Amino acid sequence: MKRIPIVSREYKVMLESNKFGDLDDAVTDFWVDLCFFAHGNSRDATKSAPLRLQEEREIVFLDSPDHELRKHHGYVFRRRQTCGSKKAEYTLKLRGVDRYVAAGANVGAAEKVAEKQKFEEDLILLSNSASKTLVQHSRFSHSGAATTGSRRKTPTNVSEAAQLFPGLKGLPWSEKKRKRIPLCVVNDLHPHERVYGGAEFVFGEKKGERVKAEVAVILWTAGKGGKTIAAEFSFRYQDKRENYPPVGAEMAKDFFEALVQLSAWVRPTAPTKTAIVYGGDGA
Repeated sequence: MKRIPIVSREYKVMLESNKFGDLDDAVTDFWVDLCFFAHGNSRDATKSAPLRLQEEREIVFLDSPDHELRKHHGYVFRRRQTCGSKKAEYTLKLRGVDRYVAAGANVGAAEKVAEKQKFEEDLILLSNSASKTLVQHSRFSHSGAATTGSRRKTPTNVSEAAQLFPGLKGLPWSEKKRKRIPLCVVNDLHPHERVYGGAEFVFGEKKGERVKAEVAVILWTAGKGGKTIAAEFSFRYQDKRENYPPVGAEMAKDFFEALVQLSAWVRPTAPTKTAIVYGGDGA
């Protein structure tokens, strides 16, 4: 199998969702505290690179009532639509600890459907039992995205989902069984997602050692005006050829692992967004 390059490395950590009552103000307060933690910057300094609301989206995760796609085969199937858009994006994703298993997943969209694929490395913080600290660990994520008109019928069974992502036909189900496996909104959860961005971190001083990482805060609420149910901070740098300077990567790692010191905001052991959707059965 041809080696697929990791086109981005994204560092993700959950935040204390209860602190995000007034969403915009809370994002600003978090960003001020984070910049002070990282650089000793004051509130005035953050005005030159504030985090602003960039996108709002409606999201649902689709699976069988018994969560067969996720539990037994490792796939997450999601529908996402930017508010006001006439397009909907369906994503089929396989994420796991084994790079080559994830890379080998058939997540491509059907012919004549606008599609894109990504192979990424997600960095998370997990407990190190030996040192009793939280350290960086990798998960590999291979995803395919299919863009359709928003009026297209949402797949109601695995057979209809396989019309968008033919790789689902490779699962050990006959066509007859695929038609009998219904798809429904996982746990009837319909998060409204707000994405804040517009700033970046730079790791490394010299040109050949430097990486520039896009920063984002993602908030999920229960419906557009509901309570905040998830808050996530991430930063990501990218390269199509997987050419990541070791010095920049090491600095990013050190910063990421130090984030636990920002204890008023950071909750690295809190459930991820996918785990929240699946009621604890996710990663």
